[in-house]
Amino acid sequence: MIKPSKAPTMKYTYRDWKNGAALPYAFKCQQAVSRYGWSTKEIDAMLLSILPGKSASNGQAQWADRDMHSNGWRVLPYGFGYEADGTATLFDREYRPICSIDRRGDVRMMAPTAQEWRAAEKVFLYDDGAKPRYNRETRRLIGGAVERLGLGAELKRRAILERLRLLPTAGGVMPRRRADLRESWVPELERVIVGKAVFSFDMASGEVLRIRRPVAAGEAWAPRRVNDQDVAGVVSWLRSKGMRASGKGVAAVIDAVAASRPCLYLPAQQEDAPDRLSLGASANKAEFSCREWRM
Repeated sequence: MIKPSKAPTMKYTYRDWKNGAALPYAFKCQQAVSRYGWSTKEIDAMLLSILPGKSASNGQAQWADRDMHSNGWRVLPYGFGYEADGTATLFDREYRPICSIDRRGDVRMMAPTAQEWRAAEKVFLYDDGAKPRYNRETRRLIGGAVERLGLGAELKRRAILERLRLLPTAGGVMPRRRADLRESWVPELERVIVGKAVFSFDMASGEVLRIRRPVAAGEAWAPRRVNDQDVAGVVSWLRSKGMRASGKGVAAVIDAVAASRPCLYLPAQQEDAPDRLSLGASANKAEFSCREWRM
């Protein structure tokens, strides 16, 4: 690990890094490429060296370039900081921890509410003048880190929670829930979804799935993406109980509960092999239980 120095980014070259010179304070990788002469291969080589983690689960869902144009970009990697023991902590734009990477390169997911990281020495992937929504090189840098570290599905899950205001802000404060998550019928629907395990977020595909077989479905039915028919069915059921629910509100509740209770669905690769569905899965498979992930 090379600790940052106070030298400005613009005077720091790839040759400086290869010769062992300390990284500049608050070094910004996107600026090094766009302004100061680093090639994309050089910045990639540096990141691979100083952020060496490679997840065994990096076959998970990936963030497509178009995904980074949405509001969910705030949950994507913004930078990383070094702890005293040399562990790197990757954090998002709100400085919420994403994962830690030890000296061996082992990746461990961290809850976004974790407060134990206090790294003072930080390296940034970009600055606010080159947000991923608007800058192609920033999206490339982020996409590479997300893919290599196997963070795609976990960050899609967090993007859902961010959109629904179910993640803490930079100061650790939980924002007020969206209006459609404060309706009187919401606790009843949450209770049913959790109790009957109807919907969940799949940590393999990065999608919200219906995992409980509908009554009218045949034995060959398998977990699948939530669709409009699922939402309409829930709206009809709630209205039959005298509750004034909307499709938009029901879809938000399904997303909120599913993203808070992830699963791991592995369809059978062979015709005679069983599908595998593990509830309570995290990006580390069993690193956290459902309760620990609930927001």
